[in-house]
Amino acid sequence: MLKIKKAEINDINNIIKLKDKIWCDLENKNWYFVEELTYEKLKEIIEKRGFILKTIVTDELVGYLIAVTNLHKNFELINLINKKINLKECAEISLAVEVNNRNKGIASEMLKTAEKYLTDKKYVIVTIHPDNEAS
Repeated sequence: MLKIKKAEINDINNIIKLKDKIWCDLENKNWYFVEELTYEKLKEIIEKRGFILKTIVTDELVGYLIAVTNLHKNFELINLINKKINLKECAEISLAVEVNNRNKGIASEMLKTAEKYLTDKKYVIVTIHPDNEAS
């Protein structure tokens, strides 16, 4: 059974472990930038800058979605969208699913859940690995 809910501070270490496992399973690491997800950075996102969703399948953490809704002024969103917009109207999302649980619709379900929390955002940027054929 698939469960998606907001992560809490006590989930951070497990999210970091899953991120490390997913990174090790990548075939082409040259195309993928993994921002250093430290405990402090994830805690700041949960407390001040957005939210994190965790996805559980049969009591195992298999995916996460990080939504940063309070973007810093140095975020290069203007270059990505090619027009000037208010950063308060934007969110940046990155997500990952453990390799054995891919192609099961988990990422889609996480995005649908995230949309419920992003109703005040006009623009959402999602980071996707170029090798991700399912996306």
